[in-house]
Amino acid sequence: MARDEIKIVITADDEASGPLGAVAQALATTGGGFSRLQQGVTAASTAFLAARAAVQQAREIFEVLYNVLVRDTIQFAAFAEQLTLTAERLGTTATHLRVMQFEAGMVGVSAEELAQSLTFLNRNIAAAAAGSEQTAGAFAALGLRAEALRSIPVDRQLALVARGFANVSDA
Repeated sequence: MARDEIKIVITADDEASGPLGAVAQALATTGGGFSRLQQGVTAASTAFLAARAAVQQAREIFEVLYNVLVRDTIQFAAFAEQLTLTAERLGTTATHLRVMQFEAGMVGVSAEELAQSLTFLNRNIAAAAAGSEQTAGAFAALGLRAEALRSIPVDRQLALVARGFANVSDA
């Protein structure tokens, strides 16, 4: 950073008169006062420039953090909206769906695969309840009735279907 310097030289002789002579005499009698003043101004200027650089750096950091926060908030809002829409479509709450997604993820099933599977389950429950003998027979083989499944939350439906599969023999 370039530094501009101004040097003022005032000389006075003992016989100077008038206002300029008085100023020259006063400055000459202050000894190193003017030099100390110049050092103080230089130190203050250096401190100001350092503070200005620190404020600029803090502003840049704040700007990055703000942009990340805004971006993440927008992404989270989109995720929450999609989660809510999917949960409504499946007949459950976003909280229950998120728990099921977590549990599915623990065994390697993606959230998308879970949603597709639950949609498939809901379609088959609706088909069986509407009178599809083949679909109703499949639920009956699991020990379930579609009419009863329609009245319970999807997470409970899934648990009952899983239990039904666990009880099916290979015979």
